[in-house]
Amino acid sequence: MPVLWQQMWQQMVTAASAFSATNVDDIVILTLLFSRRDSRLRPWQVVSGQVLGFALLLLVSLAGFLGQGLLEPRWLALLGLLPVSMGVSQLVQASDDDEQAQASGSAIEFDMGTVIGRGGSLVGVAALTVANGSDNIGVYMPMFSQSSAAELGVTLVTFSLGIALWCVLALRLSRAPGLARVLQRHGERLVAPVLIGIGLLILWEGSILEQREPAVIAIACLLVMAASLLHQLQGRTARID
Repeated sequence: MPVLWQQMWQQMVTAASAFSATNVDDIVILTLLFSRRDSRLRPWQVVSGQVLGFALLLLVSLAGFLGQGLLEPRWLALLGLLPVSMGVSQLVQASDDDEQAQASGSAIEFDMGTVIGRGGSLVGVAALTVANGSDNIGVYMPMFSQSSAAELGVTLVTFSLGIALWCVLALRLSRAPGLARVLQRHGERLVAPVLIGIGLLILWEGSILEQREPAVIAIACLLVMAASLLHQLQGRTARID
């Protein structure tokens, strides 16, 4: 029994880390939605739309769990390269200047206004959640591919609690929108390391190094990503000098 509880706790921690890393920007979007003084968009529509959109993302991600019977286990572990590549991409983007970051933030607000302005309902919120969820699928699908049915159940329960917590937190932040900006600015610094850590954990749990062909592919991809990141950082240092 203690071993079972320990495994469940570890799965909850992994799921909570994955959820937090892939939904930092959702805090900002939800806060902006709750802050709108538009009578067409009520809080229950924001919550319902968020739940509906996230459920659609989970349905797509479940392909990783269902694919366990279609692919050899040794190849499934390679899906861990997806969150690693996303984390490296986040680090590269983090090396851009503040003007690019501000432009990205403006784009989020513009897209939000366009989608919600057209739908004006929970459907619009759901569409925005799905459109902003490519990173969710890239992380959840590899996770699900390495999960048993019990682990998948723990993960889904953890995600459900995460959605509830996110909505409550965003509703509180909507009364002080400046806090959402601070959260976005500093919270994103943790996203890349968490994504890379989750990807490496998926590779490790899949015993990737014990299989020759998958190991060669994984190591080659990791080296390419590391070289790309190093090149970007060196180029940025050269520009500063």
